Amino acid sequence: MHEIDRIRVAPQSAIVYEHGWQSWSPSTSYPLHAGPLRPRTENSRIMNCRQDTRPPADVFWGEGLLAVDPGDGSGIVVFSAAAGAAPHGESPTVWCSWYQYFRKVTEDDIFENLAAMDDLGLDVDVVQIDDGYQVEIGDWLTESSRFASLESAVARIRGTGRRVGLWLAPFLVSPRSAVYAEHPG
Repeated sequence: MHEIDRIRVAPQSAIVYEHGWQSWSPSTSYPLHAGPLRPRTENSRIMNCRQDTRPPADVFWGEGLLAVDPGDGSGIVVFSAAAGAAPHGESPTVWCSWYQYFRKVTEDDIFENLAAMDDLGLDVDVVQIDDGYQVEIGDWLTESSRFASLESAVARIRGTGRRVGLWLAPFLVSPRSAVYAEHPG
């Protein structure tokens, strides 16, 4: 780590926003005096942070973005990493089951939302079935009881002219999964 700037702040009213590097990373705002949220276990660190980093316990750390409201009315200061990304084509519009249903998504939820997209004329390119379609994390090919057939759900999505997104976390295995029972090592 190296210092890139110093900001005068009002310690009791300043707020820091840390942005994590992926969807499970801590991304939240903190009062300056509260200190940052850090993983409590090594497994949590590996899941929530870049595996090759160890955010210091007492230092605010953004993975590409850090914002500071000095708390004195002077305006928010934003630090960001240079993206270094080349321009690309237009990004698809995506509907994802996670943000409404979490792990309790059902096949009927998917079909209801497909119908709503069509009824409302929504321009959705990709329909992503997120965590919850499978019986356990790690058992990616075994549907939960909330899905009659993943194959038929995929066919129905494709039948609307949309692409299918399917959530997988290939390096995660639940201790309740068949994969874990068969390969505990």
